[in-house]
Amino acid sequence: MTQFLSAEKFDNLRGDGVKFLVIDEAAKVRKAAWQEALRPTLSDTNGRALIIGTPFGRNWFYHEHLRGNDPLYPEYESFKFPTISNPYIPDSEVEFARQTLPSDVFQQEYEADFLEDGAGVFRGIRQCIKGELQEPVPGRQYVIGWDIAKHTDFSVFVVIDVGTAQIVAFERFNQIDYSVQVGRLKDLANRYNGASVLMDSTGVGDPVLEQVKAADVDVDGYSFTNTTKQQLIEHLVVCIEKKEIEYPDIAVMINELELYQYEMTRAGNVRYNAPDGYHDDCVISLALAAWKLKHNYQSMFIAVA
Repeated sequence: MTQFLSAEKFDNLRGDGVKFLVIDEAAKVRKAAWQEALRPTLSDTNGRALIIGTPFGRNWFYHEHLRGNDPLYPEYESFKFPTISNPYIPDSEVEFARQTLPSDVFQQEYEADFLEDGAGVFRGIRQCIKGELQEPVPGRQYVIGWDIAKHTDFSVFVVIDVGTAQIVAFERFNQIDYSVQVGRLKDLANRYNGASVLMDSTGVGDPVLEQVKAADVDVDGYSFTNTTKQQLIEHLVVCIEKKEIEYPDIAVMINELELYQYEMTRAGNVRYNAPDGYHDDCVISLALAAWKLKHNYQSMFIAVA
């Protein structure tokens, strides 16, 4: 008898012995599900298991894979099939993915490599930590990224000095009415020499964008779709990898950057998000500020030495 079961509530998998077990997307299955529920079902029957999936960090799936290359475990065999080995996917599609995706995403999703920090989006986060927050300097230009929220999530302002590409001001708050937030944004922009703003104008952000314009703030909106979010995040990936921006050791922002992850949809698209139960407001605000910096001050944008 063939059965198809979910490992989400793995206690339900305990019970009868299994002769042949297939675990799909094994890297997303919890270690406890394998060790406490699935592996024991093979013992009574001397059964076999086929464990398959895309790498997702160096978790239990990675360690089981290593055993297939270790002569101490002759009962194991391991195989690796990168996307290029699939005869139904054109080489040109794989090459296009190589050119357009972050290198770590491509390595994991297309080359089947187990990366040390699987699903992590940003690399070199801590190499960009430098300096402290700073008061505005007369004559300097600044940009602000604003990810807007009111209740559960947080509103975040990130201010970057155009000349140094360094974060000089940072504010994070929630449970404040939008009208008050607009006032705080105007005060911050005025204080930093009339800084120009790029804000999330998706959904509720659209009418708030009009309020900001009415407050005589130099502002543009950025509307999020899966495509525009991918462009925004991948631009920030490059900025951090190339050390094109700097930021003080702002703990909440560093944590968000380190936790930020991606997933591949069934359609083969990349989707970026914070893990369930976590926030990404700092990441989005930083990404908006970096985008504004790059696209409004192209000639002044320099790599940090």
